[in-house]
Amino acid sequence: MNTWLKIIFVFVLVFSVYHLFRDILQILEVENILTNVFHWQHTWCGAYCNYVSLPPEIGAIVGSVIVLRRDRIGIIGILTLVFPPILLLLTLLLP
Repeated sequence: MNTWLKIIFVFVLVFSVYHLFRDILQILEVENILTNVFHWQHTWCGAYCNYVSLPPEIGAIVGSVIVLRRDRIGIIGILTLVFPPILLLLTLLLP
């Protein structure tokens, strides 16, 4: 696998772990710099916003680990790279 692709998957892995950790802190109502940076409330999901993002984050973590261990992208790698931009776009477009 290309070095740049490895860097991208490591970045996705680190970001997903951070985001999962931040969401767990928000669910537990812990307020600190990790939970307040780049976070805003959405009206479309209300109290469920923290729970909505848990499955994609876990999927990105598992997908990145599988791709990095196999050293091959395959369908898992494609799905791992396609879903975060889609979720980001939906997050920005939905009120």
